[in-house]
Amino acid sequence: MSCVIELPDLMRRTAVSRGAHDWLASLPERVADVCADWALTPGEALTGGSAALVLRVQAADGTDAVLRLAPPGDGFAGQVRTLEAANGHGYVRLYAYDEGRDAALLEPLGPALPAAGLPRRRSSTCWPRRCARRGGCRTRPARPCRPARTRPAPCTS
Repeated sequence: MSCVIELPDLMRRTAVSRGAHDWLASLPERVADVCADWALTPGEALTGGSAALVLRVQAADGTDAVLRLAPPGDGFAGQVRTLEAANGHGYVRLYAYDEGRDAALLEPLGPALPAAGLPRRRSSTCWPRRCARRGGCRTRPARPCRPARTRPAPCTS
């Protein structure tokens, strides 16, 4: 069994450039298998990422979620360990995963920063400050951002 998925162009080009032709070809069947095993209804593919296939899905109980299928060599196991350890604090919440299939079921987030309507410079600097003001950040950057004046200053690394 397989399903029809419109692959995001950047993700497809990245996979081709990395020689992951077999992974790309297997995606419709992999999506169908994972969705069947986890009782998910697949939705649209999300854009913005460059390596993994990320789809909106809905669980049998009506819960909205996101399914991420990582390509080979993507460091999936380490990413899952990080998400498990964070338990939704500062990272997306991990609902379920299958390391053998590089599949993760994640909580859905809001719109991407560009869709928030903020100017590019502001969107890249205001979220870390807001997180720090709310006490929600678990780690501090190696070099903190300078205080914002009239125009937000970019973080330095």
